[in-house]
Amino acid sequence: MLVSLVLEAVMTLPLELRSKEICILCTDTRVEIPAVIDRVANELDLMNSHAERQGLNAKAYLLKPPAQQSFWVNITGRGYPLPNRTFRWCTQRVKIDRVSEFIRSKLGHWGEL
Repeated sequence: MLVSLVLEAVMTLPLELRSKEICILCTDTRVEIPAVIDRVANELDLMNSHAERQGLNAKAYLLKPPAQQSFWVNITGRGYPLPNRTFRWCTQRVKIDRVSEFIRSKLGHWGEL
């Protein structure tokens, strides 16, 4: 819903004001069933196609953890316990860290720093 609202707002701007890229981020935990993986990939493709057709300067990115930080390597290889409500190690490693790295890679790209 949020992506829809942002893209609709950007469509109200003249093309010359759509200079900064809008980054739509989705994190893949690599533990989803194939149907969910396919649905997410399809939705991101649709967002990218729509943004390109409308000249929105937006791009959807699918972020995945590196193999050494993946859920299964941590469970089976490192012996981490299954995540629970008091020990949610997976959220940090497979989601938050990926988004933080992406943001750091973009900082300063448009002169923010």
